[in-house]
Amino acid sequence: SSGINAEYGDEREDDVLKDIITVKKNRAGQRARQKQWEEKYGDKAKHLSKPETVKKSKSGKKPGKRKVEDAPSAQEIMKRLKAEEKKKQSEKSEHPSWLAKKTANITISSN
Repeated sequence: SSGINAEYGDEREDDVLKDIITVKKNRAGQRARQKQWEEKYGDKAKHLSKPETVKKSKSGKKPGKRKVEDAPSAQEIMKRLKAEEKKKQSEKSEHPSWLAKKTANITISSN
C-alpha cells in the first residue's frame, strides 16, 4: 500500500510543479484577437459591426483631419519665427551699457 501512496504523492507533486513552472503567455495582438473573434463570432464580431463613419479610410487617415499638404513646413515655420524675432529686436532699443561701449569705441578710434 505504501507504493500506491507514493505514486499519488508523485502525481500531486508533479501537478504543483507544473503550476509553478508554467509561464504566463502574453496577450495576443489586436489583429490576432480580431481574427479569433471573426472565427468565433463571424460577421457579428464587434469590430466588424462598427459604423463605417468611425472606421479609418483606406489611406489610414480619419475623416475630417487636416491633410499634411495643408500644414506649413518646418522651414516655413522657422522663417516666420526668425522674422518675428528680428522684428522684436529692431523694436527694442539697445541696452545703455552697449550704447556707452559703442560710443567709447568710436571716440577711441577717431583719435
